[in-house]
This record gives sequence, C-alpha cells and structure tokens, in this order.
Amino acid sequence: MTDDARVTAAIESSRLFAWLDRIVAWMWSTAAASRSGAKIASLVTWWRLLPTELFRLGLGILILTAAAVHSVLMLTLGQRESWLWPLIPAIAAAAGATLLLFSRSPARE
Repeated sequence: MTDDARVTAAIESSRLFAWLDRIVAWMWSTAAASRSGAKIASLVTWWRLLPTELFRLGLGILILTAAAVHSVLMLTLGQRESWLWPLIPAIAAAAGATLLLFSRSPARE
C-alpha cells in the first residue's frame, strides 16, 4: 500500500482532522498526567515486556475466556437473532486455541 502525498495533505488540512488531532493530543496529555493513566501505562509496559511464550499464553486465555463468556451470555439471555450467532465466538476460540498451542517454546535438544 502506498501513500499518495496529495491524499495525505488533503486529509491533514481538513478541519475535522485538526479537531480530532487536538482531541487525541489532549486525551494523551490528560492520561499521562493522571495517576490512573500512569498505572495503566505501567501495566501495558509490563505486559509488552513479557516473554513471547507468556504473552501468547495470557492472550490465548483472555480470548478463550471472552469467547466462553459471550457464548454463555448468548445462551442464557436468549437473544439469538439467527443461527449465525456462534460464528464470532467460534472464530475467537480458534484464535485463542492457536495462541495457546503456540505459547510453548519449541523442544530443545
């Protein structure tokens, strides 16, 4: 994918983009100055510095839990509009299982 300089210049010169850019900058500066923002930043840093195996394991467990909770809520609340409702949790569960499968480091001889 290539960036066209004219398209980029047109987007960056728009008032909407400038307004959104100011809002995002304000949100980042506010989050950086708050205690809760600092705590979240430290947790994100801790999460990103985990070894790859632990990162994949944690993410796989998180995704599988989300798929299970979604499925249980859909089954108990009974708000299923069609037979396609299990599609999203099934895809998420497959992704979570794949992450769990690849969370182990290869066998070393």
